[in-house]
Order: sequence, then structure tokens, then C-alpha cells
Amino acid sequence: MWGDGATLAGLVDYKGKSEGKPFQVRIRFVDVWRKKDGRWQVVYTQAARVP
Repeated sequence: MWGDGATLAGLVDYKGKSEGKPFQVRIRFVDVWRKKDGRWQVVYTQAARVP
């Protein structure tokens, strides 16, 4: 975090069923936030599947 900006990154594991078949996916993400008029808003997001 810095002044009026912040970066958040992490991993998300999704598990479930699609059309009756189980699946599992891991996604790596990064969000860039900025504070404008006293409110935080996301200005950039990137997400990619982890092999």
C-alpha cells in the first residue's frame, strides 16, 4: 500500500461440478486499487490459470 494506491495478489482454488463432471482450477490474480474521493476502486485486474 502506498498513499492513494494499493496492490493485492493471491491464489484462488475453485472446485465444483460442471455438467455433472468434477473440476478443479487454481487462479493467480493481482488487483491494483486507487483511492479517489475517499473511496477505493479497482483500476486493473489480471488473472491467469496456474498450470
